[in-house]
Amino acid sequence: MVIVRRPTLLHRSFSMLPDSTGLRMTRRGGCTDRPRPGEAPLFQTGAIHTQDTTKVLASGAKWSMVERSGGEGGAEMFFGTYTPKLDEKGRLFLPAKFRDDLVEGLVVTRGQERCLNVWSEDEFKTFTERLKALPVTNRSGRDYVRMLFAGASDETPDKQGRITIPPMLRTYAGLQKECVVIGAMNRVEIWDAAAWAEYEASQEQAFSDLSEDVFPQGY
Repeated sequence: MVIVRRPTLLHRSFSMLPDSTGLRMTRRGGCTDRPRPGEAPLFQTGAIHTQDTTKVLASGAKWSMVERSGGEGGAEMFFGTYTPKLDEKGRLFLPAKFRDDLVEGLVVTRGQERCLNVWSEDEFKTFTERLKALPVTNRSGRDYVRMLFAGASDETPDKQGRITIPPMLRTYAGLQKECVVIGAMNRVEIWDAAAWAEYEASQEQAFSDLSEDVFPQGY
């Protein structure tokens, strides 16, 4: 008896290059129906999961997201720009694509450049584990931890996908009615619309220039 095995779809796999975040990326092409030893499972796009979900693109390609280097499981990946409005009670609608990854709970903290960071609970724990490794004698570390945790707020989205931004954090980020929410890889950022427009305009040219500093060896 001859067993004929159907060819599987051509797929590409990405994993992060070594950097300060502890992620790595590689690229390959080939025909296979399962990841090679040590590779991560396939994902679906949107807010991306590194679990056992698969997205087959129109091109017939499958894409895969690697696990966090040196750890178990993977992390969410958020991307895109959205423009929700802040209501009079300080509530903001989370983008629909982000909600599944934040529905169980999230943490809102001060971010850099006067924005707010929104972390899933798991990602916030991963982030803070790195802070725990800092010696108490490190003054910069002490200052950072104080400001981070003093301004942190744990929230759970309501049934409509809204979260409440505490007054202190609204003041820090200068949030008015018009807001911008962006995906920033492993976190979500909330900006005042005017502040984001100014920041984005100032970074247009710098973005292409910075690639040489961020990736000195190229992509």
